[in-house]
Amino acid sequence: MFSASNNIVNFVKFVYAGLPQKTRQVKCGKMSVTLVHIRVKPDKIEEFIAATLRNQTASRREEGNLRFDFLQSKENPQFFLLYEVYRDDAAAKSHKETAHYQEWKDKVASMMAEPRRGEQFQALGGIT
Repeated sequence: MFSASNNIVNFVKFVYAGLPQKTRQVKCGKMSVTLVHIRVKPDKIEEFIAATLRNQTASRREEGNLRFDFLQSKENPQFFLLYEVYRDDAAAKSHKETAHYQEWKDKVASMMAEPRRGEQFQALGGIT
């Protein structure tokens, strides 16, 4: 299992610093920030990437989406992170009700080596 560490905090700071200025104008305390940790079965990596890229493209078009990054570990190609930033909790909840998210969730369920794990973060105004 993967644990939260200073590396994740540094990652959040790095990604936040790269947000477009209009995104930074959203009240930090209102944004919904989620890191989703995913480990995929070795023989399902390519299929998982294709399905997740489709979900990422559709998610980025959602009105309340501010950022949706899809990352793969260089050291462990089975490990992925989704970094999702929504305007607020309502926008994040709305994302989970979309057809593209439901399709992605159903399609990738059997590809997981273990259940995916989401961590909620609060964006702090002091992050630069």
